[in-house]
Amino acid sequence: MFLWAPSEALAKRTVWSEAVEPSGGSASAIGSYTAGCVRGAKKLALSGTGYQVMRPKRKRYYGHPALLSVIQDLGKALLAAKHGPILVGDLGQAKGGPSPRGHASHQSGLDVDIWFWHPKVAEKRRLTRRERRRIPNHRVVDPKKLKYTKYWSDDVPAMIFAAAADSRVSRVLVNPLIKKRLCETKGIDRTLLRKIRPWYGHADHMHVRLHCPKGSKHCVPQDAVPEDDGCDDLDWWLSPKARNDRKKGKKAYLSNVGAVPLLPEQCQELVR
Repeated sequence: MFLWAPSEALAKRTVWSEAVEPSGGSASAIGSYTAGCVRGAKKLALSGTGYQVMRPKRKRYYGHPALLSVIQDLGKALLAAKHGPILVGDLGQAKGGPSPRGHASHQSGLDVDIWFWHPKVAEKRRLTRRERRRIPNHRVVDPKKLKYTKYWSDDVPAMIFAAAADSRVSRVLVNPLIKKRLCETKGIDRTLLRKIRPWYGHADHMHVRLHCPKGSKHCVPQDAVPEDDGCDDLDWWLSPKARNDRKKGKKAYLSNVGAVPLLPEQCQELVR
């Protein structure tokens, strides 16, 4: 896959964030999750069975049709199991690409953030635009105190395992403390734990990432998750001895948020 260095004009993130409509053509995820774009993206309806989109003013409700299908299926399944509705955060921009803030990934139409908590009123009716803009998202764990907050509920593991059980899902990113809780849970399908990966942040939402869909020949997959359940890896994430190591890793990760990576040449066609 050839890469192109954006010109001064194209290098600006606003080329991607100001796109108001998806490109035409058949749907295709292009490039990687952190350096890519999406052709033929679709807009997720702001409300559907079992889900509601939050922060719609950000206009990050576009994705590959496969991503929309996963969200819709997850919403229906969790609602039927009385664990819904789910509140949907960011998908991606109309043509994907790097966003000016908030994410290093979400570029190829295959990533979505889903809140762990929802207010009771969302179970009774659709939230208003104002509510979707102003209702806060609450952490279910406190990473600094290594404690679970009052917002933790049975909905949290139910949501994570339901997402991980979908064969279209590559991995689910959560806070390491959440993964620890899941590793300690008895009577679960432990084969799903390998898909559930600890990552910086993610104390108030899970990040669901899809495999490259069929027909996306320019999509670059992430390395496959290890075969084991990953529970032993939590020592590094939670050990005080590794604190400085984690700080360096987090700093490197945050340096990519809002950056403009080299993108596949196929992305250039979408912003000409």
